[in-house]
Amino acid sequence: MLWCAVTVYAVAFFALGYVRYAGHRNFVDLGIFAQTTASAFGCFCNSIEGSHWAFHFSPILYAVGAVVAVWHSALALVAVQALAGALTAPPIYGIVRRYADRKTALLAACVVLL
Repeated sequence: MLWCAVTVYAVAFFALGYVRYAGHRNFVDLGIFAQTTASAFGCFCNSIEGSHWAFHFSPILYAVGAVVAVWHSALALVAVQALAGALTAPPIYGIVRRYADRKTALLAACVVLL
């Protein structure tokens, strides 16, 4: 049941992100990170900041850069964000399950998804 909730969360938030992206493709923040991840294995730069390293230490963007290298779209960032948000629930379930029953652990995981 938990993995079903995680899947529904990821799909729903990707769909919401897709609708947002379809309506407003010119979001500055999404554009900056799309440029940065697209150049992750090169200059790691964008048109606003120049070198992203001059402003942020974001080595996790290399993993996202690998996704963008395969899927050449800012929607790759939306998908990774939706998946990352969804994957916060299983560890919480595991932590709570260690000290409580399954029902309480599932409830805690569902609260995290909310």
